[in-house]
Amino acid sequence: MTVLSSVKSTIAGIQTALYHQKLLTHHYDPRVNEDTRTRLTKLETRFKNAPKAHCVAGSYSRTGFVPCELCEVGTYQASAGSTSCTTCGEGTWTSTTGSTADTDCKAHCVAGSYSSTGLVPCELCAVGTYQMSAGSTSCTACGEGTWTATTGSTADTDCKAVSITCERKKANISCPGGRIDFSYINYGRTKKEICPHNSMFTTDCRSGQAAIDAVLNACYQKTSCSLKVDNTSMGGDPCVGTHKYLEVIFFCR
Repeated sequence: MTVLSSVKSTIAGIQTALYHQKLLTHHYDPRVNEDTRTRLTKLETRFKNAPKAHCVAGSYSRTGFVPCELCEVGTYQASAGSTSCTTCGEGTWTSTTGSTADTDCKAHCVAGSYSSTGLVPCELCAVGTYQMSAGSTSCTACGEGTWTATTGSTADTDCKAVSITCERKKANISCPGGRIDFSYINYGRTKKEICPHNSMFTTDCRSGQAAIDAVLNACYQKTSCSLKVDNTSMGGDPCVGTHKYLEVIFFCR
């Protein structure tokens, strides 16, 4: 390459660089950037100063404004814009989060009862079930072949062996390795679902002492026994016109 060619190449490079610099200078307008920055700053200020929604009743936050959290179970908040929730009184509880009034605080169901929330109002555990804990949503069924004598049982030890025999059938009771004793005897009808029949005019039918004596005479302190279940064997008809059954709860001594 000659000296002249080298000079020409250098001049061409300088001209190209100046041309690009001119383009850059032409397209760069500091006023445009400043305007943009000003608009962004104003928008940011408006956003920061914009009114925020309060936390609604049943919720709270550190500032009382959104974002908020629901009051936890066992607490409530009646007012909007709150920074905390109020704890229920002693012995009471709410069933869900987000409670809005002190009336949502209710007492637990006691042992032997239940409800869908574990809080009052409650129902007693049905015969054949029990519940040991307070605040329960269900009761536990007794083991197979055992039963409770009454509603509201609170322990599995209330579940005793049960024998139910429909009228005109033969009852068979046994205690292998022990002797029979009873905690409940009834010849009559207290439930529709046991020994269902077309003739069920009452579920408030309870036997007298004659039926109790008949069962005790046939079975008490024996290892096994059998007896016919009818009005004659049971010492009379406690509810005429109603199909009955013999229900006994027994244990082995």
